[in-house]
Amino acid sequence: MTALCAGWKDRFATGDFKALAADAGLMTVARPAAARLFADNCAACHGAEGQGRDRHGGTGFPALDDGDWLRSTEPADIAQLICVGVNNNHPETNSVQIMGFGRDGMLSRAEIEQLVPYVIAFDGTADPDIPAATLFADNCASCHGERGEGGMSIGAPS
Repeated sequence: MTALCAGWKDRFATGDFKALAADAGLMTVARPAAARLFADNCAACHGAEGQGRDRHGGTGFPALDDGDWLRSTEPADIAQLICVGVNNNHPETNSVQIMGFGRDGMLSRAEIEQLVPYVIAFDGTADPDIPAATLFADNCASCHGERGEGGMSIGAPS
């Protein structure tokens, strides 16, 4: 096995992910190794198939299989994120944090209770003329977008 793997991992240090992905021979060796690395290092939080974990009562780790990326979709950026992680003490880490609107008294409990069904209604039934729409625009849209679409540039989820 050592002879088979010798040198193939070093090719990923180039960062030319497009060329690497186009190399069928390399992918024959790398994909099974990547699947094992994912299972060993990522699946506990992001799910065995990258489906994420339930944010409502679960751990809140995002899905990786839905095309809804918090940051960049560029392979080099994803590789950097995997290397340095999120919310840790590495100097190049990405930080993800939501403000404590209720905890910090920025919104009342009643306002939060108005926002919840409004945000859930972003599936296409949200009424832009209700008070919750103004609350969202004033407190949430700067990061999450006017219609809750999120923003890769700042890592805000949809």
